[in-house]
Amino acid sequence: MQVEGKLIKKLPFEQQKKKDGTLITKKNGEPFCKGAIVILQKGEYPKEVCIEYFKEELSGFIADTDLETELIVDVNLESRAWQERYFTSVNCWRINKTANVEAENACANVDDSESDLPF
Repeated sequence: MQVEGKLIKKLPFEQQKKKDGTLITKKNGEPFCKGAIVILQKGEYPKEVCIEYFKEELSGFIADTDLETELIVDVNLESRAWQERYFTSVNCWRINKTANVEAENACANVDDSESDLPF
């Protein structure tokens, strides 16, 4: 699934801790880190969506991306039940900047009247 919109907030990419303060690690011993971004979706009724990410490569991309940048974010939706209640996560696995439509249109509007082509 894809979410398109404007980046409006970056939350820090930080190592996760248990309630007792000990650090959470992956099976291979690496620290388990998580970050999040908030996207303002496009549309008639724009909504803010908080999207979590776990890859360090995405952390670097997000750090280098300015606020107000238009993004396309590929996500997985996941819900978990706990005590008869459901909690939903929006997890990112790929982020891309949208193409600049104005720049593409400017390049497409080249005047070809002086061309020596027969058509």
